[in-house]
This record gives sequence, structure tokens and C-alpha cells, in this order.
Amino acid sequence: MFPSNAMDLTCLCGQAPMRDTAPELVIFDCDGTLVDTEVLVKAVLSEALSELGVQVAPKVLIERFRGGKMRDFIGYTETKLGRSLPESFETMLRVRIAQRISTDLQPCQGAHELLSHIEQKVCVASNAPLTHIRHCLTQTGLEHFFGDQLFSAYICRAWKPDPAVFLAASDALGISPEKCVVIEDSLTGVSAAQAAGMPVWVVGDGIEENGDIPQFPTLDLLREHL
Repeated sequence: MFPSNAMDLTCLCGQAPMRDTAPELVIFDCDGTLVDTEVLVKAVLSEALSELGVQVAPKVLIERFRGGKMRDFIGYTETKLGRSLPESFETMLRVRIAQRISTDLQPCQGAHELLSHIEQKVCVASNAPLTHIRHCLTQTGLEHFFGDQLFSAYICRAWKPDPAVFLAASDALGISPEKCVVIEDSLTGVSAAQAAGMPVWVVGDGIEENGDIPQFPTLDLLREHL
């Protein structure tokens, strides 16, 4: 879920558009890449802000916090209010998000098709807590594709754009970074992957198109490249 997307994409380029050989490990982000949480989660956050007297549309929150972490949103809210919020505020948000996931979450288009096709090792590396990752994958029927190969920035104690969660994944699975490919939907994730020395492909429309980074509208369109 959530640092700012306000990075210059030209700073994140410099790799060949596609690989010459198939990767040995495919590392997926979770929110907005495998599961369609961005609108759902930001709607919950927008509602919470409204209850505090701050009106911010979900679309604005998606643009500002795609790929970041919850703590960034809480800091943003505290700045808007001019005061600190109790720890119970984050707990309340996570409970509401979990409830919404249980009733409304869907996989991103093409997720099942792509994962059914991939023969390489796969894993998930996310800025979200492990409980959130597992909940999302279970709710959308994707959990069996990954088993226990789930990596959280909360375990690494370093969040994207820091590359630690990607490096932890490649190290745990015994694949060198250059033999991996990361599938992301945010500039934060792209930056983290490139800092890890890993090729990265973008799925969805959350990043402005750039010829140096392969981009695909939906996950199923990656099949022919894996």
C-alpha cells in the first residue's frame, strides 16, 4: 500500500526494454499488481479522513500513496490535522481494510492466467504486513501459487524504495538479482527493483509510459515473455 509517486521516471531508467533470456525467479508486488486493492484501500482511507473533517478523494490518495506504506498516510493525516493521532487509528484502518478485502477484493485482471502459465519460481515481495499479503492472496484464490514464498518489508524493517525486501526474496530462493524479474505497479516499486539490480516490468496504468521500462496493461500479457 503506500511513499509518493512524485518521482521522475527518467531517473529510474537505463535498462534494456526486455530480457534476452527467461528469468529464473519472478517477484510480484502484491497491492495493485496481483490484487486490485488500490481503489478499495484508498476508499477506506478517504472515508477515515472524512470522519476527521478532511475531504480528500480516493483518486488523489491513489496518486499520492501508490506503492507506499501506511505510516506515510498517517503522517499525511497528522499534517492535515495539525496534531498527532493515537496508535489505535492505524489499528482501526487496518481492521476496516481487512473487512473490505473480505467482501470486495478481486484479483487483478490476468493474475490467475499468468500464474497458471509460469514455470519459474515465483514469490511476493510487498511493503504490506504478512497478514495483509496472506489475506489478499487467500481472498482472491492466489495463495496456492506462492505457498510460503511471501516477503514483507515489515520483516526486513525497510520499505520500498529501499531494495531490502527484493534482495531478501532473491537470497532466500537462491537466485541472483540479475536472474530475477520484478513485476510492479508503482514508481516506488520500480525504484526499489532497480536499486536491487533487478530488471522490472510494470503492469497497469499507474505509471506514465516510458520506453526504457516494459509496461503491460494486464498481467496475462506477460505470458509470452516468461
